[in-house]
Amino acid sequence: MASHAVQRLLSSTPSPDDSTRVEVCVELACGCRLTRTIAADRIVERPGGESFAVGKFPCPLDHPVRRPTL
Repeated sequence: MASHAVQRLLSSTPSPDDSTRVEVCVELACGCRLTRTIAADRIVERPGGESFAVGKFPCPLDHPVRRPTL
């Protein structure tokens, strides 16, 4: 499966089972949405208050990875 960078963090909630993990809903670079439980330290806050998820995630539809357009 192709792994994509996160385009947007749509939601983040603490995991009820583990205080070091969060459940996130993300939009991948290919446009697919994915919900996963990840380590809380993979959520980073930018100056100005915007949060994002660090890392790559497998595309559920196996879209090919493409170079981003600038």
